[in-house]
Amino acid sequence: MKTDIHPKNYRPVVFQDTNNGTMFLIPSCIETSETVKYTDGNEYPLYKMEISSASHPFYTGVKMTVDTAGRIEKFEAQRKKAEAAKEEMASQKPKARKRNIEDKVNEELQRQMDKERKEEEKLQKKIKKVAGKTEEENSDAEEATDAEAPTEEAAQPAGDDSSAGDEGSAGDDQATDDDQEETNEKAE
Repeated sequence: MKTDIHPKNYRPVVFQDTNNGTMFLIPSCIETSETVKYTDGNEYPLYKMEISSASHPFYTGVKMTVDTAGRIEKFEAQRKKAEAAKEEMASQKPKARKRNIEDKVNEELQRQMDKERKEEEKLQKKIKKVAGKTEEENSDAEEATDAEAPTEEAAQPAGDDSSAGDEGSAGDDQATDDDQEETNEKAE
């Protein structure tokens, strides 16, 4: 067996349950500062614990409230204090929240966004006005071209078949050009 692997302070220690006062003598390495005289008459180091198998409901089968250091009273006092503070806060006027830098920045950003939105609305109105004028001009131009079209047909010679046939064919265009050249030569 290896030497010097076990702790040097391994000794019998008395563990005492503070709920019911039961004591157990068990070998342990736990650090303690108190000592107690055990039932065998010897003095041993003492370690106090709040719960053990002698007081735990699982082992005893008895339900009991463990109230070490007045836990229930402390809880009740905290609850009452919290309720009193809550009532006091409700009775006071709500305090105005201090503005911090973040609030100021958010307000400035909101102002900028509102300004940009207004400018955009103005631009949209201008665009609609210009688009409305453009549509009117386009419709006026279409009416003018419709009005000019019959006069051009009347200016063409009576024997010209270009207005009666297919307007999109290349042969008709060439024929019209030839006819115009002939009339120009005759006029000279």
